Amino acid sequence: MRRKIEIYFLTLFLLTTLLGVYYFFLTYTSSNDFVFVIYGSKYCDSCIALEEFLRKEVKGARIVFLDLTDKNNTARFVEIVNILYKTGALRWQTSCPTCQTPRALIPLTGILKNGELKAIVVGFNNQTVKEVLSLVLNSNATYFVAPGVKIQIKEYRIKEKLEKLIIDSIT
Repeated sequence: MRRKIEIYFLTLFLLTTLLGVYYFFLTYTSSNDFVFVIYGSKYCDSCIALEEFLRKEVKGARIVFLDLTDKNNTARFVEIVNILYKTGALRWQTSCPTCQTPRALIPLTGILKNGELKAIVVGFNNQTVKEVLSLVLNSNATYFVAPGVKIQIKEYRIKEKLEKLIIDSIT
């Protein structure tokens, strides 16, 4: 009887250990290393195209679309824009082909890798997104990227503030 109990507990222990290792493997090897947080509007063609592109091209990554009609999303978006403007990153002109305003800031996408902010990208262009992904994969730095602009965010406090705002948006 005692032998059966020992075998039972040993089997249970081995099963639990194997399940734990399997769960760790699934978590570690998935593409959930990347999270794309898109601030945009369901009425913005570029925003919708970006979300569709990422879902198709970056398989397994977590993609979160935050519609700016929600007050909380808008508040965080405005905070991010204010921080970027104060750093001088937003002192440029850009245009969105589907938007009426020449200074369109959407879609604005935060890219997190392993929970760390790696880039903030304004606008959508297939080639730009591919370049940013390559940059993110091959660099330890954090960047702000917009049409014709690529700025490394060097100040740790600013990166930390931006990172917190984006992470808080999805938790």
